[in-house]
Amino acid sequence: MKKKLCIFTIFFVVFILTTLFVYQNSALSLQELKIIDAVQTILKNVPLSIAKFITSFGHEQNWRYSLITAIIILLICKKYKETILYVIALPLSTFLYSFIKDIIARPRPPMDMRLIEVSNTSYPSGHSATSMVTYGLLIYFVCKYVKNKPLKVSLISLLSCLILLVGFSRVWVGVHFPTDIIGGFSLGICIICIFAIINETKLPFTK
Repeated sequence: MKKKLCIFTIFFVVFILTTLFVYQNSALSLQELKIIDAVQTILKNVPLSIAKFITSFGHEQNWRYSLITAIIILLICKKYKETILYVIALPLSTFLYSFIKDIIARPRPPMDMRLIEVSNTSYPSGHSATSMVTYGLLIYFVCKYVKNKPLKVSLISLLSCLILLVGFSRVWVGVHFPTDIIGGFSLGICIICIFAIINETKLPFTK
């Protein structure tokens, strides 16, 4: 419990500092454009379809498939409390990052850098927050309930890579600044910690 509170505190501070820095420092975006340009230059010969495929794992329709799959598995394993928490966590993360997007109202990178079409504002990255919560909670459940060590390591590695690749892909396709990804990831980790703490706390509605 203390470890999760510590992790929550660390990433909550990261999220607050990143948010304040983004909100108050417009020059930051100019520096981050160089990072986006460098990434796109390095990967210019890589088919765009690969980037689109990776980033699709953060799309709402795809995390819904993950949600349905996870719910089925949790119900089969009779993890009813975890199922309820997982169902609540994803809509909550969507509400939070959308709310923050409206407040910060950070413009996206310039149109000529965007390799795909997007709408709304930039900070924090919704794909990063969603993938962190979707696959991060699955990592938590794997760590807690999967006993087979090779299987556990394989699942954790796969899900961790997926989270990082989704975040990276958003910079690659030029629709997010790196700090958008940091904000999305840190927000997602905070949500995971909250639900992990609730899961391990004996409350009437979680019995």
